[in-house]
Amino acid sequence: MPTNPSIGWQKLLYAYYNIRTCYDSLNWGVDHLFSTCKVAISSNTTLLALADKLTPNPSVIEVYSISGTKVWSIFHNSAIPIVDFAFHGENLVVVLSNYTFRLYTDFHKTFNQYGFNTDFEPLTNVSESTLDESQNYKLVITNLETNEIEEVVEIVHTYVWGNFLVVRYRNKLTATNLIDFSNYEIPFLGLDPAKIHCISLLTASNHKLECLLSYDTTVYHISLDTQQRTIEFVDKVITVGPFKMMAASPNGSFVALFNAEDSQIFVSNKEFDRELLIYDTLNESSAPYMMEWAGEDAIILSLREEIKLIGPRQSSLSFFYDIVDPQDFDLSWNHNPQILIPIIKSEKDGLKIITDNKVEFLARVPQSSIDLLQVGTSHPSSILLDCVDKLQHQSSKADTNITYLKSEGTLQTAISGCLEAVLDEFSPIWQKKILKAVSFGKIYDDNYYNADEYLRTLNTIKVLNQLRAPEIGLFLTYPEVLDAGWPVIIEMLLKRSKHMIAIKVIQLLDLKDVESMVYVDWCCRKIMNEPDMAQLDLFKIILKKLLSAQRHTMGEISKNIIPVADIFQIAHQMGRMDLCQLLVDIEPSAIQRVNLLLEIGQVELALIKCFKSVDSDLCRLLLLHLKNTLSLTRFLEILNQVEKRSTIQIDPSDKSPESEYIQKFLRDELFVSGDIIGNFWENSVAKSNPKLLESYYKYDDNISQVNRLKVKKYTLEIDDGIVADGDFENYYQVERNKLQGLAGADKKLSKLLNLELDLLESKKKLSETYQQSFFQEKSAVAVVEKLIEMKQLKVAADVCRNHKISSEKLWNLVLEKYCRAGEFERLHSFIVKANPKAAKVYKAPISFETIAQTCIFYKGPAQHIDSYIASCIDASASWRAARYLENGSFDNALEEATKADNTGLIQLITDKKAAAR
Repeated sequence: MPTNPSIGWQKLLYAYYNIRTCYDSLNWGVDHLFSTCKVAISSNTTLLALADKLTPNPSVIEVYSISGTKVWSIFHNSAIPIVDFAFHGENLVVVLSNYTFRLYTDFHKTFNQYGFNTDFEPLTNVSESTLDESQNYKLVITNLETNEIEEVVEIVHTYVWGNFLVVRYRNKLTATNLIDFSNYEIPFLGLDPAKIHCISLLTASNHKLECLLSYDTTVYHISLDTQQRTIEFVDKVITVGPFKMMAASPNGSFVALFNAEDSQIFVSNKEFDRELLIYDTLNESSAPYMMEWAGEDAIILSLREEIKLIGPRQSSLSFFYDIVDPQDFDLSWNHNPQILIPIIKSEKDGLKIITDNKVEFLARVPQSSIDLLQVGTSHPSSILLDCVDKLQHQSSKADTNITYLKSEGTLQTAISGCLEAVLDEFSPIWQKKILKAVSFGKIYDDNYYNADEYLRTLNTIKVLNQLRAPEIGLFLTYPEVLDAGWPVIIEMLLKRSKHMIAIKVIQLLDLKDVESMVYVDWCCRKIMNEPDMAQLDLFKIILKKLLSAQRHTMGEISKNIIPVADIFQIAHQMGRMDLCQLLVDIEPSAIQRVNLLLEIGQVELALIKCFKSVDSDLCRLLLLHLKNTLSLTRFLEILNQVEKRSTIQIDPSDKSPESEYIQKFLRDELFVSGDIIGNFWENSVAKSNPKLLESYYKYDDNISQVNRLKVKKYTLEIDDGIVADGDFENYYQVERNKLQGLAGADKKLSKLLNLELDLLESKKKLSETYQQSFFQEKSAVAVVEKLIEMKQLKVAADVCRNHKISSEKLWNLVLEKYCRAGEFERLHSFIVKANPKAAKVYKAPISFETIAQTCIFYKGPAQHIDSYIASCIDASASWRAARYLENGSFDNALEEATKADNTGLIQLITDKKAAAR
């Protein structure tokens, strides 16, 4: 039977702490890690970068996984030496002496280089400081060649805090945002560099950085806000310094400060107005080499061959390493390089401890584990776990335990407690035992415990164990995974080229949102690793991989659903232009297809693909974009292009799914010609811009369309028609000359001009008849509308006949104009005059259904509306009944509803009639 994990717990006041082994043998072969190596540790302690500590400017940096496996190395032989290095996530940042840094984005030495000491963003100092800012301390030397004074800008240390690369100099800090690579300068104005002892992070977010500066006997709180563009120094007015080390708790609420002169550790809140603890280190095995937090309530010191855990009320615990003879103990700060000094790294829920041959995790034991595993506990989860031990040899006792849990109603509490505790367990043996207890408990749960939670926990445990395997080296606790996020974990696997494992993790945990990331990364790697492969063959491999991401039913057509923009960029960088064009064809988004082609200057092809998407809005937007970005000649040339046939040839005998897929989009199912593009441009975009449309017609040598456009332009440019002193004849002659000047050989144009001349003649006669200008009306319909408003219906009818306007149009205009104006009597008179005197049912060119509904809408006289409804002889009796009801004519409505034998409508009419009384 495995030993109970609680045997190794140590109690500190009211809490238990446990130190557990992550890896008990490391392959790196490094001795005396702290003494001989400069060490940089990545976020979540997944990677270590090592360089020779005795070399001021290392030329070799080796990157290891936390399990001790070498991942990659940097050999730097440049004349510009390395000054320092750190990690941003798992991306190595290497700082060079020329004030630039290299950001390595993978394990294949791919990097981008940026400057960090130039092009500073402006900042406003909002400090309420009493310092003399005119005192700007600088270290200067005399250049013997030029005999000029030069400032020495010496880099002291480099940090990566959140998304900021912070470089400390003797007299300032610079901060570089590693997202947008903007630089900020924070000078130590009025501070003597000789009195600056250390600097430490307080909190960091996307736009704000807060840190602490130990200066003389006090501490300065430095705040940089990149959104507000401000910098602030606040003196916390402390007198118990100087402080050689400072460390803030993970959430930034508390600060630990070590005074090496007095050998004391002070713990305060971040405002430094409440002292929480003073701890004397004088009697420890050595002065602290490192100081970190384990969670929010314990400080960890790295001493000579010892880890010291300090809690509230001066309480402490010690964990020893490789204890040697007491006579070898040397309490001086100048340590012997042969002794063991643990390297510690604070995490969200604990602390990682790294020595030459072991990695451990120190953390507070969670309450769920105490309830489950503590000896003597009577928690329901512990009782359920006890059932597993009693199943084989004392099954009756196991049955007794289950019966007890059911009778107390705590079986589900027991199951939930086990599932919560198992996520904190490292040992596979205990994981299996706890999960077995959950399986046993579920059988007896009368309320049918949710199996989804059990399955989700089981899969999470499988994934965590796989990640912790030495060959992968991602030893993460469950809280660390939640803090980082599963997408970040998947990225870590991809950097290690563990694509298959990443896919299994995604399938187990149903992480569909990050699935495309794996396939895209694989395809990008394939392109970079196969520079000599034929582009079509390479495309087939990529397409096969992308299609494998889709789970489709039998007979369903395969279709790529993964965005290919990142793959396209890599292909473009590698000069694979044919591959780029093939990739565009399988991009799921039409907008993205267009954007990708525009990026590589394939304007014509982008326009063709845009029209093949059959998205009119996208086509219109692209044409407007091209009009604004290209010269007019180039733009008009593109409008008249004809799609080029693809030159890619597929072997007809190749029946693989990817070849059939390629054949599908190579077929000319929709051939885009210049006529399609030109007509779309003409009818949907350019019609609102006559000048541009005229240029298009001229380029196309379409003279007849140019002339028609001129006629249309004349119509649109008709002025307000104000004629001085009623000189209608003179105005008429001017406008007539304009129209005749547009005449040409085009017969269609001549017909159009004659129509405009006839209309101009009618405008002249009407203007002279009524002594008011009709010239401002731009069409014959507009002239008719004006005559209706003037109550000249007979003349309006004559104009309609002369200019071939239908009687239906005239009636619709009269109906709308009179109803809108409330001239219902005039409308009724117009309708009556159009019918014989003895007619009981009216007739009109338009339907009386339209007339009745329009009058009801505008609330016309009920008597007239009833006569219009009665004239709706083609409508059903139910329809007429409904209209009578709307008009308030209940008797007529009831009569029509009775004819239709519509009992529901009869009841409705009866109810409304009764209510109206």
